[in-house]
Amino acid sequence: MQNIVRVAAGGYHTCALTAGGGVKCWGWNESGQLGDGTTTDRSKPVNVSVLSSGVTAIAAGLYHTCALTAGGGVKCWGANYLGQLGDGTTTQRNTPVEVSGLSSGVSAIAADGLHTCALTAGGGVKCWGQNVSGQLGDSGTYTERSTPVDVSGLSSGVTAIAAGGEHTCALTAGGGVKCWGANYLSQLGDGTTTDRGTPVNVSGLRSGVTAIATGSAHTCALTAGGGVKCWGANYLSQLGNGTTTDRGTPVNVSGLSSGVTAIAAGYDHTCALTTGGGVKCWGDNGSGQLGDGTTTDRSTPVNVSGLSSGVTAIAAGGGHTCAMTAGGGVKCWGDNRQGQLGDGTTTQRSTPVNLSGLSSGVTAITTGSTHTCALLSTAKVKCWGSDSYGQLGLGTITRRTSPVDVIASIPPTLSLNYTTGKPGSYFTLTGENFHASSVATIRVNGSVLTTTLAVSETGSFIFFINTVGADPGFYSITVSVNPSAATSFQLDYDEPLRPQEGGGITFNIPHPIFLPILNR
Repeated sequence: MQNIVRVAAGGYHTCALTAGGGVKCWGWNESGQLGDGTTTDRSKPVNVSVLSSGVTAIAAGLYHTCALTAGGGVKCWGANYLGQLGDGTTTQRNTPVEVSGLSSGVSAIAADGLHTCALTAGGGVKCWGQNVSGQLGDSGTYTERSTPVDVSGLSSGVTAIAAGGEHTCALTAGGGVKCWGANYLSQLGDGTTTDRGTPVNVSGLRSGVTAIATGSAHTCALTAGGGVKCWGANYLSQLGNGTTTDRGTPVNVSGLSSGVTAIAAGYDHTCALTTGGGVKCWGDNGSGQLGDGTTTDRSTPVNVSGLSSGVTAIAAGGGHTCAMTAGGGVKCWGDNRQGQLGDGTTTQRSTPVNLSGLSSGVTAITTGSTHTCALLSTAKVKCWGSDSYGQLGLGTITRRTSPVDVIASIPPTLSLNYTTGKPGSYFTLTGENFHASSVATIRVNGSVLTTTLAVSETGSFIFFINTVGADPGFYSITVSVNPSAATSFQLDYDEPLRPQEGGGITFNIPHPIFLPILNR
């Protein structure tokens, strides 16, 4: 798949933004989060309906996806049982719908598991979806919202937003941080454990912050001086202050008062990229995701082994971490049960390993829960790790332990090896690039021949048409999943009888199929 400019990984699905402003998605589709009009899992990229152009950004939640258009509008699709699509209903949508009242004026979007937020061009914030902990910030109603609501007190002055597990934070133009939502582990940083339905100032962070990152129940901020401060849950040392005590106000991450350029928060661990291109991590290390050669949780930052310099970007997944090097290579470490480290094994790694066949040419990386994808300088995408729902876009549902190319969304084809014969001929038809492991319908002259044609995991099939007793004439054959492909043949009295040519290597209909037109 080529001409890709951005990739977003949801829980079990992946989406890509093309250079032409189109969106393609693949993976789990039970809630319609791929936007192709179906709920069929897709192991190859499919075009998101009505979004072939004009999109500038994408955000993937757990079961839904949103797109920001060039005109500043927002469209969403997928699960909607808590109103997370913002269209005024709780009806699942398998194709994009406009978010009510947001046809223009939006500059950024953020999607968490079950709620969505938008940053307006005027610096205001609007949110919709789940609100059980007040994460929509609408004056403490704690009521799910199926249309966007203004976040109380944030009608202007915001430059960035970040959505955590059940809380949301905003970075203001003055460098301050405000948070709202769940606070049972002090993740809002206001010195309490009280859920907040309206934004509260993070204690001591009224100015001087340049970036924020939210984990499952902790939050971190990067200061203008290159320091890092964290607050919230600390039971696995994810705050990096030398303790395991939850903190209701920001604490300095030990040893990182300066010299940091970027931060990334995983589920329960955090990493920092230094000005010298080194990487330091702290917190949960049960799978080796800190990269220090151990599986011991760390309450203060440790150097990632072998990465003291030369790194330009970091990404933290559920239990693994990856780094992009200045040479365009990728190194990963941590949990590898699904092959998400890309080193050709499923062996857990507590120090960084090189990705098989991907030592250069990478321009961006993104991590899902158990899979990882990389954007290349050639505008192609490679993915690896868990593929149980087709989230790697490879045309299979087979786990991959090393990077492989995401297959392009090529229109399906249906072909014959000849086009004419006389009644009694066997016609061999071959299909390619259909949706892998799906079930297709065959129609002959518009009449349904079967609805149970099995497509192989490579997206191909072979079947036969037996025309014994058929009338001379023109016959059109269509095979459809979504989309469809068609071909045709003609029967003439004076054409030679064509014999059956043999079975297909991918699969065969086990007996000849007679045309329904025979009995007319």
